[in-house]
Amino acid sequence: MGELRRRWAAAGVAAVMAAALTGAGAAAARAMAPGPVPGLVPATVGREGPGGDVSGKAGATQPARAILERAVVIGASVSDGFMTSVRVKLPAEGGEAEKQVERRVAAKMANVLRAAAAPADEQAEVKGPESLATGAFFSAADRIAERQVNEALAAKPEVVFAVDYLFWHAYGVMPEEERAAMFDRGLQRVERMLAAGATVVIGDVPNMSHAAPGMLSPPQVPSAEMHRQLNARLAEWAKGRRGVHVLGLAELVRAARAGEAVTMGGRLYGPAEAAKLLQRDGLHATGAGLTALAQEALATLEAAGVVAAGSWERDPEKVLAALRPMPRAARPAGGPGAPAAPKSEPR
Repeated sequence: MGELRRRWAAAGVAAVMAAALTGAGAAAARAMAPGPVPGLVPATVGREGPGGDVSGKAGATQPARAILERAVVIGASVSDGFMTSVRVKLPAEGGEAEKQVERRVAAKMANVLRAAAAPADEQAEVKGPESLATGAFFSAADRIAERQVNEALAAKPEVVFAVDYLFWHAYGVMPEEERAAMFDRGLQRVERMLAAGATVVIGDVPNMSHAAPGMLSPPQVPSAEMHRQLNARLAEWAKGRRGVHVLGLAELVRAARAGEAVTMGGRLYGPAEAAKLLQRDGLHATGAGLTALAQEALATLEAAGVVAAGSWERDPEKVLAALRPMPRAARPAGGPGAPAAPKSEPR
């Protein structure tokens, strides 16, 4: 049982790191390796995405709260909040209104976004975003990726948060020559959401080779050249497409591991602060890391004219203090028939 748990944790953790350090700035333009890929444009990632359109698709600028009412979250472990929780003060049950108790609340992309968009006492009124993310993504990536997009389309969202959606389209045990085809299938799925009128916030693919062997097995990791090509492919695909906004995970993971400062959600994190966006194992996102990721996504949509300025909380500590549990879902994350989460992974 211990080995089984280790395998689940190992497979799920890479996507968490991918999002723990997302958020970007113009410096996210320089992805993994120098030099262009023949026939492709190297990634130049800013808030507008790598060549993506800054205008968005959601129509007139709206408050973040209104946008979240018509948004969904898709993706893997980071979006599902794998091993991520924070201590917050909640009203005591059955007691006086002013009394509070401190409890741990699981932090997921959906409820962190909600905490950034509405005060704690109003979050029950915010009906979105719906979360379709699952930490089991790695176990059947093609099938779960397709299901998530189908369910997202059925919800007819204005905005889709897909920060770690592409991760397992690049990583996983497969022949090296299959990775490009798998990645293209992921882009085709995102294209379907764009064609339906959704604005999509998506992350590029960070270099996680330092996690293998260990949390990842070497066969799961693409070669450095393949990794570079996949991010360049994403940049070329996004160029000129309206409504797609790419967050530069690759550059941010590189910078944080190099002890450099990073900017997320309009806030500069010095090297010491950036290190605190990760748990002590260096791979899992902390609550602060997931908050920074959510704020960067909102800042990106604000810069694109989708989210109104001043309609979301920019202080990470206030966002964490406002965090409330996710409403009990009517179905498990990932939709009907999704693989059950391991007992060692909190839901």
